[in-house]
Amino acid sequence: MKGLISSLLIFLLVGCSHRLVVPDNAKVMGHGGMGIKSLLPLDSYPSLLKAYNILDGTEGDVQMTKDCVLVYWHNSSLPKKKGVISSVVYDSLPKNRYIFKKYEIISVDSFLSSIDSGKIVSLDIKIYGLDDARKKIFAKKLKSIAKKYSGKNIVFFETGDDVILSELSNKHDNYTLFYYAGSGTDVLHKCDKANIDGISMHFKFADSSMVKKIKDKGCKVMLWGMHNLRDLKKAFEAGADYYQTDKIRFKRD
Repeated sequence: MKGLISSLLIFLLVGCSHRLVVPDNAKVMGHGGMGIKSLLPLDSYPSLLKAYNILDGTEGDVQMTKDCVLVYWHNSSLPKKKGVISSVVYDSLPKNRYIFKKYEIISVDSFLSSIDSGKIVSLDIKIYGLDDARKKIFAKKLKSIAKKYSGKNIVFFETGDDVILSELSNKHDNYTLFYYAGSGTDVLHKCDKANIDGISMHFKFADSSMVKKIKDKGCKVMLWGMHNLRDLKKAFEAGADYYQTDKIRFKRD
């Protein structure tokens, strides 16, 4: 009997550990859709859509093709040594093989045109192979995306590139601009000097004190890098506004 009771207590404790208290007003997004542990590849249409429907929105890496089409793609280069996205025209992009299925590399426009639930769509801007002139074109295309779809969804942009940041930090009211921080050392400076709306940073750099300092500067805080429940719990304790997670399945109290 004692063994049965002990087993029951352990079961209950384990069950409780899988419940998380999501902070009031916090929003949770899927990293690359359903995250790195999903059988669905990062930034593929089914992964993005599934996370979008389950959570408060989804995040994805966006790159620009040679003919200036914005596409979702997580890696720095294409498979089979086909180069970077920016060196290939959209119609020539290969399919991404994953296990037994193939998924097309989709345009940002095609994904955003298929959703309209008023949730968050965060675009993490990647600039592999782009010079400054092409970066400015990239920024112009991003502004067009925001203008077209911000009435249907909440559009976020994340970038750590100074050229893109400068182009996007001009007057804007149809997207939220986040500075993508490599560490916690320069974020307060960015809040002071750049016309940005928020800071996007790894949760390990962001304790509650740092988050408060950023918020006191008038910036929102978005945290990423959470791969499991333990990471999520720690990140939630920081008191940020937005969270990108690879741990999609969790219970909310």
